[in-house]
Amino acid sequence: MKGRAVWVPVLALAMALGAQAQETGKVGEPVAKEFKLKDAMKDDDATINLADFKGKNEVVLVWISEKCDITWRYEARTGKLQEEFGKKGVKFFAVWGSSADSKEGIRGYCKSKNYGMPVLDDANGELTRYFKVAVTPTYVVIDKEGKLRYTGACDDLQCSPASYQKADSDAKERYVAAALTSILDGKEVAITTKRGAG
Repeated sequence: MKGRAVWVPVLALAMALGAQAQETGKVGEPVAKEFKLKDAMKDDDATINLADFKGKNEVVLVWISEKCDITWRYEARTGKLQEEFGKKGVKFFAVWGSSADSKEGIRGYCKSKNYGMPVLDDANGELTRYFKVAVTPTYVVIDKEGKLRYTGACDDLQCSPASYQKADSDAKERYVAAALTSILDGKEVAITTKRGAG
């Protein structure tokens, strides 16, 4: 199945559950809501509170779908980001927010790909709606102060259905890596939003 097919279920979930107007995140502003989500990879009821990282760590959220071939293609790039920036204190979380996926399917996919990060269970779409996520993968970068600093594609190749299949080495702009580097260096993020194919 082509990755673009996942856009409809994700957007349908967001629209169905959030028909009424609600607060949404804005780049450059603090994340105004407190999100407590379970790790879909675990059976217990323990939750991860994103607000707990404020003042401690930068956070990267990446929306994934087992049925999206762009998620598959960007899995290694997500791993490289985690390897490079995880050692600098950045926390990474995958997010399951697509109605096209089941918990069992997401678990199986993540286990087979050795995802080395928790998978936040956003089956009710609250986090997905807040960050206005419509495709997978979508990357969201939150700084240590709790401000939303970047949202969108991983790199320039993901911005076009004609180029996302190219090798990582062909990327000329790596938006998530650039955003994290700027944040860690205490600089402004040059590109704050880039809509990706998914």
